Amino acid sequence: MSIQLIQQYYSKVEQMIRYSGTRNESTLRKPFQDLLEQYAHSKNLVLVPEVEYITKTGRKVYPDGTLNISDRQSSPRCR
Repeated sequence: MSIQLIQQYYSKVEQMIRYSGTRNESTLRKPFQDLLEQYAHSKNLVLVPEVEYITKTGRKVYPDGTLNISDRQSSPRCR
């Protein structure tokens, strides 16, 4: 991941904190998602937010994001 992308992320975070007055997760989520999307794109991956995942115990969880191979035909979830 490039230093420039990380610096842009920190700049966006500071801007969001300045405008919102808070550091909660929902405020910081978008800048972090943007950073991950840019990184994923450079690695030929796609960031898919909140995809349902069923654990071995049968519990449903929703991670903030999942990285998938960008070729949609190779991913069984995208068929």
